[in-house]
Amino acid sequence: MAATPQTTDVIEHVLKGKAVPEFHQLNSNWTFYYLIPNRLNAERTVNWKTYLKILHDFNTFEDFWAIVDSIEPPSRLQKGCRYYIFKKGIEPLWEDPKNNGGKEISIEYRLPSFTNNKDKRGKNNHEQIEKIQQQKEIMKKCQDKWIDLCMAVFCNHPNYFKATDKINGIEYNCRAGIIKVGIWTKQIDEKDFTSIKDDLHRVMEYVEGSKECYPKESEITLDRVTP
Repeated sequence: MAATPQTTDVIEHVLKGKAVPEFHQLNSNWTFYYLIPNRLNAERTVNWKTYLKILHDFNTFEDFWAIVDSIEPPSRLQKGCRYYIFKKGIEPLWEDPKNNGGKEISIEYRLPSFTNNKDKRGKNNHEQIEKIQQQKEIMKKCQDKWIDLCMAVFCNHPNYFKATDKINGIEYNCRAGIIKVGIWTKQIDEKDFTSIKDDLHRVMEYVEGSKECYPKESEITLDRVTP
């Protein structure tokens, strides 16, 4: 996956004024998780930890890009599949005590709906083709912005995420008709919450009133976890 202009700016910040070492350390040790649910189990009370797997631990930019280049691109994930990048030792589960009392701050993108019905000539009509193309474009945009978000969180860039110590992880979630990209935090005060939310919106280029996407916040609490 190619770097976006915003990601390139972050990379230049990391290298600016420095001799180029063999590896470039991140601000923390991270773990890359993936989740592929069992499509045959539709129960809402499913234990998500059963399907959560560790792909790799990493702490350099080079390792991060090696992982990104080796995985299924986020824009091609099937419904229900998720990528999580969390600080090492923290699981992307509400049940993890390190997440309790924190916030889940995200932007959710609506995907155009379409059917696979064909007309009498056996071809998709023009409207369907347009919707399919729109869906692909939105999914590619979400993929690029997810990478931008990861880079902004990782590198202590002066313009983004001054409260990185409050961030537990980053999520890419492919749902039915929705792509969700967001941040999980530890327990934070209102000032840090607002700062992280505003930076997330800037990185994701969210515009208030957008018809394409909308912001969402949830409080992470064990009281809401289904036994």
